[in-house]
Amino acid sequence: MSFDLCCEADEFVSRSHGNVSHHIQVALDPAIHHDKFRVFSGLSSQLGPVVLFGAAGVIDGLPAIFPKTVVRLMQLAEKANTKGLKDEERTELQRLQYAVSLAEEFVMRYGIIGIKEAVYRVVGFGNLEGGRLPIPGELPEGAWDKVKMLFLQAIELTEASL
Repeated sequence: MSFDLCCEADEFVSRSHGNVSHHIQVALDPAIHHDKFRVFSGLSSQLGPVVLFGAAGVIDGLPAIFPKTVVRLMQLAEKANTKGLKDEERTELQRLQYAVSLAEEFVMRYGIIGIKEAVYRVVGFGNLEGGRLPIPGELPEGAWDKVKMLFLQAIELTEASL
């Protein structure tokens, strides 16, 4: 049964963001003209799995902070679909997906304010004066150091190596 026949449109929108199963159902549904409609996840933590099963990629804030890592992950996921991967490439794909998924925990925890602060601290763009309306604010005192150690160390090392 086609995905659009089993779910109301507002259900699909409200549940699709974090549901890999829904992404894959839409990406693989034979009733959808995939040359005219492409599926994107909103989370880089889902990049490898959704691309491996036909989605086009992700639209997320994490690539603004760690672009080389996310691009390399995308390249390997696409290559896995078209040409296959050597053992060392598969190992790299898994290592990158782990680092990206761990870093996504930071994005999920701190949202737009966290992305803005990370872009400033990691890439050097912007400022630390908090968000603008309608999302004012900044990370709590000491949060950056804590979350960096918890969620961002692996991806920072990866980004530096690429």
